[in-house]
Amino acid sequence: MLLLAEQLRRQHLWYWVPATLWWVLRLIVEVAYALVLTLGLRHLPDNLLDGSGGIFVGIVAGIAGPRVFGRPQLAFHGINFNVINAAYVRLTKPLDEEIDESSAEVERLYINEVVRPAAREGLLVPDDIADDFKQHLSGRRLMSDADRIARLAYIQAILDDEIPDDEKVAALVFRVYQIGAYRALQGRLKPLRRRRYGVKLTAEKIGRLFKRKTSS
Repeated sequence: MLLLAEQLRRQHLWYWVPATLWWVLRLIVEVAYALVLTLGLRHLPDNLLDGSGGIFVGIVAGIAGPRVFGRPQLAFHGINFNVINAAYVRLTKPLDEEIDESSAEVERLYINEVVRPAAREGLLVPDDIADDFKQHLSGRRLMSDADRIARLAYIQAILDDEIPDDEKVAALVFRVYQIGAYRALQGRLKPLRRRRYGVKLTAEKIGRLFKRKTSS
């Protein structure tokens, strides 16, 4: 579950029901590598493994296992001498690629089948999206000034571009999700977010949801 949260939040991946098999296989690999470290707990003093202390040690082992044994490389002259890491990469790379591909596909569907139609219906307006995005960027205290300036310039370039409003909205929303700033538009996109989990919503249904939400 920690891996799932990490992938969705830190790497900004989208979960899609048809990709469940790849997520399950990915979690199995993580669990297997966690067991490597967990097996070493048998050599710890018995008093450390009793009661809640044992539960805590087990949780720490589960989290640290893949990071201690699987992810670090022992590279020397371009050769990785950590055979555990080599096996870890060999197992996880194709799964990560499948997960990434499905994430990109569901994001494309969300933008094209939900965001664009909502923009054409007037439910999403470029200026409103841009204002929310700018305010979010202004409040990001850990963001470097260079990154903030570049992203603000990108927003203004999209607004100034002579393209239809639905394309402006699509470009801005895509960029928001790309950098993990989805909270900036959560209030505006919340009525539309069911599509993210594989449930189709037509523009007409989106309009009804939006009107029901604003009237309540």
